[in-house]
Amino acid sequence: MPDEPRKIFDLMDTETEPTDEQLAELMHYVGEDIRAETAELKSKRHGAKSEAVRGLFSMAIISGERRRHFILYFDGLRYSFKMLKLVSARMTATLSEVVKCREKGQSTEEPITSALLDAWTIVDMTHRIRELLQQMPGLSLKRPEVQIYLRATSRAEELRHHVQHFRSGIPSLPSDSAPLWGSLSWVLPSDPTTCYTLLTGNFLDGTASHNITYDLHRGMYVCSVYLHAGALTVSLMELSDAGNALRQAILDGLRECGVVITEADSPIFGMSIRSTPQDETVSSGNP
Repeated sequence: MPDEPRKIFDLMDTETEPTDEQLAELMHYVGEDIRAETAELKSKRHGAKSEAVRGLFSMAIISGERRRHFILYFDGLRYSFKMLKLVSARMTATLSEVVKCREKGQSTEEPITSALLDAWTIVDMTHRIRELLQQMPGLSLKRPEVQIYLRATSRAEELRHHVQHFRSGIPSLPSDSAPLWGSLSWVLPSDPTTCYTLLTGNFLDGTASHNITYDLHRGMYVCSVYLHAGALTVSLMELSDAGNALRQAILDGLRECGVVITEADSPIFGMSIRSTPQDETVSSGNP
């Protein structure tokens, strides 16, 4: 059986300061590295002047229902990060496939649909991470790691708003806007001098698009995959990179609190139904 997950409470929440019993229980779960912090909490509760340690997570233990909430938020982030990483890699491979099909004169509709799905999934997963991040118990939203992520991904919120309001938004789209599902521009690692742009759907009069900017001083395009929808543009790989950086910051922040995260496969259960000789009905005699 695995060790019981460590309980955590918010160090900075004065309404949930630990009792003597909770402090004694904490001593059972934590190691020498944070026992000094436990003593500091006890001193603070009895009126002594002390300053709590502030990290990405301002906590050492969450108990009861708050512990359950923390684990659920963590699971939400865990799979959001994994899905973000998966679709980012898949989109890059699919866009390469689009170019190959185009050069061979083959239909590109299927890989284009797949790439478009992954592009908007990156936007949606970024939105999901932002939502979970801002409600996660014990997480300090003022930390630079969090603020950098929220600012770097703010355009994803606007793009998601665009795609979530097709029903009422289509009539108000200007004639010189991007295609409804947007346009994708990308540069392949194997050919950094060429930028491809995909205009999804029918090419109507006034349809507009933006290509990736080419930096003349550096002699390269400024990003690898670019989504333009409505009046908005965003670098999809920058959203992916920001997610990866935040994931690592969260893991590091938990380690600072003495919480060790190990990667483990989720449990899978199977159920089989088989017939046995006793289940079979056998008739005898004349019909």
